[in-house]
Amino acid sequence: MLKAAGYRILIKPDEIVKKTAGGIIINYGPNEQVEKNARTTGIVVDVGPDAWTTRKHPWAKVGDRVMWALYAGKLVIDPETDEELVVMNDEDITLVVHNGG
Repeated sequence: MLKAAGYRILIKPDEIVKKTAGGIIINYGPNEQVEKNARTTGIVVDVGPDAWTTRKHPWAKVGDRVMWALYAGKLVIDPETDEELVVMNDEDITLVVHNGG
């Protein structure tokens, strides 16, 4: 299991849409890795112990849906689960999505 260190945030990025609403299958071909790196939304799964230490209250916590700048962070693979995650600096989070309140 991966754990965020220092001021970093660990995020499970949203899946790449492989089919349109009309049912057309999208084939990214050799550009799939570029598409994976271009994802900008996901769910926070871990927050490092030093994240947002200069703030009174952190603006994102585990379980929050967040957005970040295009190509921010680094794609990593959890060796235990083979799950794709993105690790980035706390300052790279640009938006927290709150639903219904």
